[in-house]
Amino acid sequence: MKLAQLFKQSSIYMVGEFVRRAIGFVMIPVYTRYLSTSDYGILELIDLFVMIAGVYFGMEAIVDGMLRIYHDYADERSQAAVVSTAVIGTAGCGLLVAAVAAVTAMPLSRLAYGSASYAWLIRMSFVALFFGSLMEIGLAYQRIRERAALFVSFSVVQILVNVGLNIYFIAFRGMGLWGFLLSKLVVTSLGSAYLLAILFRETGFALRTDVARRIARFAGPLIISGGGIFTIHFADRFFVNHYGSLSDVGIYGLAYKFGFLVSYGVGQPFASVWGARLYAHASGEMWKQQFARVVTYLAFFLVLAAAGLALFIDKILGFVAPPAYLPAAMLIPIVAFGYVFREIGDYFRGILFINKRVYLFGRITVACAALNLALNWILISQYKAAGAAWATMLTWLAYMAACWIMAYSEHHIPYPVKSFLLLCSLAAAVWLASTRMKMLPLGWQWAADGGLALLFVGAVWSTGYFSAEERDTIRQQLASTLSWRSAD
Repeated sequence: MKLAQLFKQSSIYMVGEFVRRAIGFVMIPVYTRYLSTSDYGILELIDLFVMIAGVYFGMEAIVDGMLRIYHDYADERSQAAVVSTAVIGTAGCGLLVAAVAAVTAMPLSRLAYGSASYAWLIRMSFVALFFGSLMEIGLAYQRIRERAALFVSFSVVQILVNVGLNIYFIAFRGMGLWGFLLSKLVVTSLGSAYLLAILFRETGFALRTDVARRIARFAGPLIISGGGIFTIHFADRFFVNHYGSLSDVGIYGLAYKFGFLVSYGVGQPFASVWGARLYAHASGEMWKQQFARVVTYLAFFLVLAAAGLALFIDKILGFVAPPAYLPAAMLIPIVAFGYVFREIGDYFRGILFINKRVYLFGRITVACAALNLALNWILISQYKAAGAAWATMLTWLAYMAACWIMAYSEHHIPYPVKSFLLLCSLAAAVWLASTRMKMLPLGWQWAADGGLALLFVGAVWSTGYFSAEERDTIRQQLASTLSWRSAD
């Protein structure tokens, strides 16, 4: 396992993930101009219904099961059967979810909005979930085959079509919420058809009951843990809606979207490579030391991304959103650091899955979900959206600690806690320093925050976060890269 190759593959996937997820950010000026904060809140709650169904019907767990069980087989025929069986299972779950949604959309609409007028929006969202789940499992297959170029190409086409349709339906046709969902339906249906055509051409169409049972045994407990993760992610919207308003939900939803950039920009691109291959690397005499090296770099880039958001987000938000959304700027750094903790926790979760400790992970997530509900009730009732942000961060901190402790007790990955505390302390210091400069003219704020970002990197280097050996390796890699570019 070479770190340089891991970083190269991750950087390619980073482009793809950023492009795929960029639709939410590219369209922010359109959404905030043509959709009110209440409309934005309505979309947030519809997304919650969709994600609840995706979790509790096992659609997300099937992908994790496919990635893990795939590596239990050595022959290509059995590996192909794992993939095709997982796709068939996902399609079956998706059809069941869409059917249930068709029946329950009206009472769900009344429950969430006090009116049945949004029932068809909910039904459309669940049809899009069906196609979107098939698209995601098709992309997971491409990750297994290490086809980063196809992933990125698909992502570019996806965002171009999605942006074009959103602008046409929302800005030109004035369709509002309907335009948003119609665009999503078109993109997911076409994308899933393309990816599944490639997949079935290579794997064939096979349903093996022995493979299905193995995926189900691994994925089944993940439905419970997925429910816990969902609760941590999204239960706060219901609390904010109850104790505040749909406008509060919209503002918090925008803050969450920006804070989640830590995952989009670093965590998910890394997981796109690492999550598909880590089980193949968990062997050999030095694998634990190699895993410690990987998390050393992962933690640095995660904290760097969160620190960058904390420094610059108030100025960025001023450009892309009207004043009604600006309170989100105070919440984004809190959510961003919460997702640093989430991604580190997910890294150690993967180590737990080496021995298929899915039941242990389920207990961790259920306990964290209970903690999150308690924090939501205490904090949101008092502080509304700000309370939700703090509840999110504290819950993911507990999640990270639990996964880290349990993984260390089994495998003793030698990444010291004090190194991570050093990173977080330095990031918090530059963030606090930045808050003292808000009275400066805007141009000086940009310059000062840029200087603080460089100061953070220099402080990490000089305070010994990276070992002397790692610093030498970084110098050599930078020198090699620079010399190669100068030769060109």
